[in-house]
Amino acid sequence: MNLFKSHGFMINRLANTGSNQLENELIKKFDVTLSQWAVLSIVWEEEGITLSTIQEVLHVKVSTASGVIKRMEKRGLIKRVQNENDKREINLFLTEESKAIEKDVIKSVKEYNNRLLKDFTKEEKEQFMRFLQRGFHNIAE
Repeated sequence: MNLFKSHGFMINRLANTGSNQLENELIKKFDVTLSQWAVLSIVWEEEGITLSTIQEVLHVKVSTASGVIKRMEKRGLIKRVQNENDKREINLFLTEESKAIEKDVIKSVKEYNNRLLKDFTKEEKEQFMRFLQRGFHNIAE
């Protein structure tokens, strides 16, 4: 089999190259890693979300999510607050710094996505997303 005709290889190649490029951009402009951006994106949508929900949404181990959150808190991007109703849960809140960079980070990510998909029609972009989601669902089962 030709390596460059392997769907899995090409998806992996795109993911690795793309994530490296986007992470380098985010670090250079905002001192935010790709993992931190993923968490911020979720908290920007739902402030007060629990750490365990972040772990489930990102499909990562609890220890991985906890480590990212710990570094974000140290960096001043997130505040962790123990849930008053369930002391085992931690809720995540934005800081002034993470609120201040939200629009610029989102703009950078959108520009990156536009570069990635610049030759795609609207229909192709939608179809590509459906294929990626279906592929992820197939391997995540």
